[in-house]
Amino acid sequence: MGELLHPDPEENLPERDIRKFRAEGHQRLSSPFTALSFAMVGLATALASGFRRHGDWRPATLGVGLVVVLLALGLAVGNRRRATTPPSRWSGRRPWCRG
Repeated sequence: MGELLHPDPEENLPERDIRKFRAEGHQRLSSPFTALSFAMVGLATALASGFRRHGDWRPATLGVGLVVVLLALGLAVGNRRRATTPPSRWSGRRPWCRG
């Protein structure tokens, strides 16, 4: 994580690559909170609805819909970031290749 957020200045990386690395580091840090927020949406919709003897499908549908909207927004923001970042010379490197 430290290498993504604070790349070594001796490598003389272009500024666009440094921005991409920082964005990837922040995405890796925020992904566990995204999963936690999905669970909290489900918990909030379950607790906000009252108990019904024969069940009620609306709170569950609302919770699933909210999670789908949040996931779609997250993907849209991530894709927008990748679309505005020009491809770099490092994008074709394979992680298992050293050198």
